[in-house]
Amino acid sequence: MTTPFSASMTAGNRPSPGGDRSRDWELVKILVARWRILLVLPLVSGLLAGLVTYLIPPTYTATTTFVSASQRDVTAALGSFANVASQLGVGLPSNPSTSPQFYGDVLRSRQVMEDVVRARISDPRARRSGDSVAIADLYIDSDTPPALRVTEGVIALMRESSVSVNPRTSIIELRVSSRYPTGAAMVARQFLVELNRFNLETRQSQARERRRFVADRLREAQDSLARAERRQQDFLLTNRGNFRGAPTLDAEYERIQRQIQGYQDLYSNFRREYETARVDEINDTPVITIIDSAAVPLKTSAPRRLVTIVVGAMFGIFLASAILLAEGYLERLRVHSPRDYDQLRELRRIFLRTIGVRRANAA
Repeated sequence: MTTPFSASMTAGNRPSPGGDRSRDWELVKILVARWRILLVLPLVSGLLAGLVTYLIPPTYTATTTFVSASQRDVTAALGSFANVASQLGVGLPSNPSTSPQFYGDVLRSRQVMEDVVRARISDPRARRSGDSVAIADLYIDSDTPPALRVTEGVIALMRESSVSVNPRTSIIELRVSSRYPTGAAMVARQFLVELNRFNLETRQSQARERRRFVADRLREAQDSLARAERRQQDFLLTNRGNFRGAPTLDAEYERIQRQIQGYQDLYSNFRREYETARVDEINDTPVITIIDSAAVPLKTSAPRRLVTIVVGAMFGIFLASAILLAEGYLERLRVHSPRDYDQLRELRRIFLRTIGVRRANAA
């Protein structure tokens, strides 16, 4: 059985819609009263972010694009069969070492990066055009130990460069950043120089080894043919050409003739293979075709001042909203729950006192 007292307590504990609406309206009034914070704080935050960009050294980015090409690929090697295979829908094997992604990985390899940072270019910081500087000196401090200059230079250049590969068009884009516009362009060009050197020195080694192998076999076949011809000459001089009537001499002469013929065929085959290997040593070397050479950038790529200001203003809006919501919550707590409000103030006082004690001990 419910008594009037318990009924009144239950009714008092039940939240009323009117009370919630009044509290929300109080929060809205607090936000309106503090509108200056919502306006001033984003402006100040955006202004400070813009001022910070003037303290950051400007960065320039040079971009170069190229495609990889091989003078002799699988399609050219197969000739007319490649056209028939494509009409029948038969896929031809591709060479991974000539793919665009391969070149992208080579540009990011440590060997190429070390060759780049060791290379010397015209010093973009110097007033005289005759001065030169190692690329590593453009990205690391001058007091870096000599033993770590290459390693630190590679790390810094890795951070200031990027490579992207378009799988549809096979176009490779290289981007290099530097504090100096001419330095960014020269470093990007040096990357392509080292990539071409990689092609000439490393990629050509397989064809060179094949040519050397065939050349050795050609010399062996030539020596064997010369020995067989000398043996035939000695045979004719010994028998003075009179051996047709003797079966043993006839058989010996025929055996010498077969050896000479075999060595002649072997020599001719190796001669053709040697000439082919010499041509392949040049044709099998992949080359790169530059689409856009690295030009000296005219505008800075970083810091992006407008973007930084917008981000700073958005952060100010977020911070102002958080402050206003916190103030509104504390105000509602002070009016409707003074005990909880006093507890929060006591915690705040203890926290500030603890920080003060720690600062005094540190001092």
